[in-house]
Amino acid sequence: MFDYLHFIHPTWRMTKKQTEEITDQLLSKISIFIAKGTLIHIEPDAPKADMATEIDNMGSRLRSPSTESKEEVIHGFTRQVIDRDYHYLFQKLGRPRPLQDPEKESSYTDRWMSHFKYFILDSHPTGVPEFDQLFTDCLEFWQKASAENPAWKVPLYSDEVLLGLNAGKALSYIAHRWEEKHPGQKYFPEN
Repeated sequence: MFDYLHFIHPTWRMTKKQTEEITDQLLSKISIFIAKGTLIHIEPDAPKADMATEIDNMGSRLRSPSTESKEEVIHGFTRQVIDRDYHYLFQKLGRPRPLQDPEKESSYTDRWMSHFKYFILDSHPTGVPEFDQLFTDCLEFWQKASAENPAWKVPLYSDEVLLGLNAGKALSYIAHRWEEKHPGQKYFPEN
């Protein structure tokens, strides 16, 4: 994601000092965020190291250009979204979310949410224009790749054992699992 930001905002930079300041500011707030249980229920100390690592990663990415092309970055990000969906949709309890009143179900509380469907296929806004553009680029990449490359085509779901899971097969299983958890809804938009 940070490589993508560098492509669309090549003049953005983050010094080491700025990285440290952002880390300090966010780490002081993250315990409050987690304590409220807004999005996920996790141990309070766990995200602090992750947050510091991600901020440092963002800073270093914005300081030096990517060695990959923009297309390679979009390809890699699209595949990461698919892989994460596959990982979480096949967990016993789905994505980590707080227990919520089923009447107040939303994308933030849906344990069986697919980011590929929600942000890429259905184009829901993230609230950050750069991320919205990234997801739009992912959709364009996936449409082109699935038309040209058999590894990205989505076959019909089957119960075969997953060996050498390519993106298309993974999406087939994700779609089937998502539809099981969202009765009456279709994963892929009707053409």
